[in-house]
Amino acid sequence: MQLQQFARESERFVREYEYADETVVAADLGEDGSVDVVGDTVIVALDGGDQFELALPSDDATAFINNGVLTVTLEVRA
Repeated sequence: MQLQQFARESERFVREYEYADETVVAADLGEDGSVDVVGDTVIVALDGGDQFELALPSDDATAFINNGVLTVTLEVRA
């Protein structure tokens, strides 16, 4: 699933920030969301049992949730 599709289907606020050395994606998931990164996939579980998988362009990614906001950081390779 692409970022735009995730935002549209889940009706969540999603924002992407591009910097010289990384891209950061932030999404409001609510208080009970959870996240895991497996290989090149971010797995997001939401309230009510909904689950989404977001494909990443590389294995160089981190993901965490703080105060209901999912943050995924992708390193940009030169």
